[in-house]
Amino acid sequence: MGEDSTFINISIQKWFPNLERLIDGFGKWLIKIGIDGKYIKLDKINREDYENEYAKLLREVKSFAFNDKIDVNRIDQHKIVSIYVLIILRKQPISYIIPEGSDINFGYPPKLLEIANEILSITIAWDILLAWNNIEKSPSWIPRHYRSALLKLLHNSRHNINDIYKNKDTINSFIQPLAHIFYFLECILIKKTSIT
Repeated sequence: MGEDSTFINISIQKWFPNLERLIDGFGKWLIKIGIDGKYIKLDKINREDYENEYAKLLREVKSFAFNDKIDVNRIDQHKIVSIYVLIILRKQPISYIIPEGSDINFGYPPKLLEIANEILSITIAWDILLAWNNIEKSPSWIPRHYRSALLKLLHNSRHNINDIYKNKDTINSFIQPLAHIFYFLECILIKKTSIT
């Protein structure tokens, strides 16, 4: 594994506690805004499972970018956050449930619960980008028109997750453009610079 294994562990150790905290906080936020907690299920995160998923995707992204030199090259933060987004979309740590004996029949999940994992994945990505830029408080959140388009993209991608996971090319056809979107958002919203 070489240097790559150290980089994987540093990345996981650095960001995984935030991942757990954000998933828990997001569930509490859903309850705070009025969704009854008995309809929300937060899966317990298996850290080893997430670490293995991260390591696999990191290898696929680095292999795509660097061919056989993956042990000596590193990827940028935009690809790292895109990997985390893909993991959340695949793992679906937030789901909705209808308690047994309940007289409520959603028929379909309420809109917010339907895209909860997509919102969570953007929140995690944003948190990582802020931390990467040494910013504790967000100067702004992603504007509605960008956020709406990004949520639609992620929601559609979640429904095709098995197609995305087929091979290195399909994984990178998702990760690479998403990384460019996060680069764009970081430039205009965090760094307040023009796109180069």
